[in-house]
Amino acid sequence: MTKQFKQEQMINYGFRNFQEEESAVFGQPTSSKMLLSHLLILSLVCVTINGQACPATSKAGETSKAGETSKAGVTTKAGATTTKAGATTTKAGATTTKAGATTTKAEATTTTTKAEATTTKAEATTTNYNGACSSMSIIDGSLTDCRAIYEAGCEKSGIYKITPNGWTEGPFEAYCDIETLTVLNLNSCRGHGWTVFQRRVNGSVDFNRNWDSYKDGFGQLDHEFWLGNEKLHYLTQHGKYRLRIDLVSNSGISYHACYKEFNIKEEGEKYEFHASRFHGTNSLSNGLSDQNGKAFSTYDRDNTERDNNCADITQGGWWHKPCNGDYTNLNGVYGSNQDSTSIYWKGLPNGESIISSEMKIRHCIGCNQHD
Repeated sequence: MTKQFKQEQMINYGFRNFQEEESAVFGQPTSSKMLLSHLLILSLVCVTINGQACPATSKAGETSKAGETSKAGVTTKAGATTTKAGATTTKAGATTTKAGATTTKAEATTTTTKAEATTTKAEATTTNYNGACSSMSIIDGSLTDCRAIYEAGCEKSGIYKITPNGWTEGPFEAYCDIETLTVLNLNSCRGHGWTVFQRRVNGSVDFNRNWDSYKDGFGQLDHEFWLGNEKLHYLTQHGKYRLRIDLVSNSGISYHACYKEFNIKEEGEKYEFHASRFHGTNSLSNGLSDQNGKAFSTYDRDNTERDNNCADITQGGWWHKPCNGDYTNLNGVYGSNQDSTSIYWKGLPNGESIISSEMKIRHCIGCNQHD
């Protein structure tokens, strides 16, 4: 006997017994009562045979019985609510997907920005290295100074690596003034390829530094800086170098000084200053005559001839003379007084003050005493 046949026999037997008992109490059952009877019996059989709860359809039938039509309506509404909730969940999922897309987009944007920044930095670093200026001797810094950089094919001013003769500490960066034109009436300092070692433009860099700082250099090469006394010594110890100084006064007038011979002694000789054979423009005086033969001084190492620390008083390292008179000092306090305690040139016409200064040198190849 099959399982299905047994189920049918039990259903029929149970239904007949229920009909007989119902007839004895209520008389003949109505159609709705008969329907109810079937449902109850099916539920009992389901639990008995399967040993588990009835399927959702039977349970839904029981709900109809318990809640009648109105409750069934609520159930339907609840189902609708569930459907709506499902829709909401789907929408939330869509939102999540959208958020994920946004995140992906953000990551892509970040990557692009970073790549662009890297490219920009690379371009800034290699601005001057193009065409004839891209030879390895220029890029690796094996050339001795900015004149050599210019003669190797570079035509734009900027920061380059150089290695002076005798320098053993590897290439260092220097600012090369390659584009400045020859100034009228200053033929003795003509030509391109000047190595800049000092610049003042707005006082943003503090020049009141100690001995080691002036020895090694400080500041920003494309702004205000001091290249360094040790580098300056190595640059000027081989061959003849000329010194050029460009000044701008508070009234906007440009002044230029040229010294045909210039060099700085080694540290053991206190970076002693030597400049001669002066020529200037716009009635500019020989403002560095007092510095000739003077040792360099800083607030922590006074090398002046008298017992008074001029570097400490003027707040800047320089080739100071005794602090008892008027003398040129281009490393003094920016925008201060019109004397040696400020950025100052002795004998500047009309009592003007200086708002910018630049000191630079150029190797004079083939120079002679009369050049």
